[in-house]
Amino acid sequence: MKLTHFRILKYRNIQDSGKVELLGNLTCLVGKNQSGKTVLLRALHKFNPHDKSEKYNLSSDWPRGERENKDEKQVVCEATFELDQQEKDELAAITSETMDVSKVVVKKNYAGQFEVEVPGHPNVFQDMPLHPNVIDDLCREIPLPTDPVGAQFANVSKSCAEEIRIVASEGRYGDLLSLVEKHTGLLKNARTTVSPAEPTSEPPAEPPAEPTAEPTAEQPVEPPAEPTVSPAV
Repeated sequence: MKLTHFRILKYRNIQDSGKVELLGNLTCLVGKNQSGKTVLLRALHKFNPHDKSEKYNLSSDWPRGERENKDEKQVVCEATFELDQQEKDELAAITSETMDVSKVVVKKNYAGQFEVEVPGHPNVFQDMPLHPNVIDDLCREIPLPTDPVGAQFANVSKSCAEEIRIVASEGRYGDLLSLVEKHTGLLKNARTTVSPAEPTSEPPAEPPAEPTAEPTAEQPVEPPAEPTVSPAV
């Protein structure tokens, strides 16, 4: 798949970029400072980042002045891809509709969910959209530890659950199985890690008093001196 066009919507200072065409292997963006060139590329980058933790953020990326209209279902990026022959054959194999397409449009919203459209064939995936589906429902119900657990185990549990939601939202269902072994190892390590003991606020105990020495046979006690008597006059 080769990216040929993209369009950014409702991202920071961009309301609608319109369709941006990529010509050949090199495209140059020209514009004044603060006109939105970096914002445009950042929105495109988050469409499919190498680091999956880089996501569209509804709180910080939604255009200012429209916060009351925030909607995670809002599409942020529409990307048009040109298909090679093998990809065309694979696409034709999963639908009963006769078609010979050369492009597909992939959309991603603030929730991180993808949808695929085939130009000229609006009914191709009408009966099997990527979202919402049963997997989305299951991901929303992933349980988290409720009993008292260590902070590290709780954080790892939340991280694993979030990664599952991201993979499912992107439609990478085949990758869910590969997460089982990875997450099992992470949770086991977090469970067996012992946190260092925290210092207590109680004052240190006073040392016991030393016992008084008792006289022994080796240390005889001298009798008290007798009082002297003055002779009577």
